[in-house]
Amino acid sequence: IIEFFKQRICNVYIDLGIRSEVVDGVLASGFDNISDAYRRAQAVMNFVNHPDFAKLIAGFNRVVNLAAKAAQNTIDPALHNETQEKALYRCYLATAEKVQQACAAHDYFAACLNLAGLQEPIDNFFDALMVMVDDTVVRNNRLALLKNISELYLSLADWRQIKANEIL
Repeated sequence: IIEFFKQRICNVYIDLGIRSEVVDGVLASGFDNISDAYRRAQAVMNFVNHPDFAKLIAGFNRVVNLAAKAAQNTIDPALHNETQEKALYRCYLATAEKVQQACAAHDYFAACLNLAGLQEPIDNFFDALMVMVDDTVVRNNRLALLKNISELYLSLADWRQIKANEIL
């Protein structure tokens, strides 16, 4: 039954001018509140034309695959020994708060803008550090950080379903 409702919602949103890949991506993040999901779909649809859309996708793509390897969500900041690791963690915390505030205000476009801001610290993290280090505790902590960041992105939409070259 849920799949039936999801398909009906998808068709309505497409009829209202939202691209199918945007609808699929947004609905993958949940549609318990249909009008709220529509607001997210509208915001994502508008954001794909924004210059920072590429930043959002680049940041998401760098974290999502490794994040899937995380065995836990718990991050221990005391294990962050590297500057880029500490910077990414601080940026994640600040961004998560801003995204939660934006979502609470139903300002999903602002939430997208905030997510795009993660790209630079994510790039710095990956450029300076290896995630899959021999030290299991450090590796698991880094993976947990990436998993939390990935979940933050996925709270708005499954960005894997939204291809920039199909939209731009």
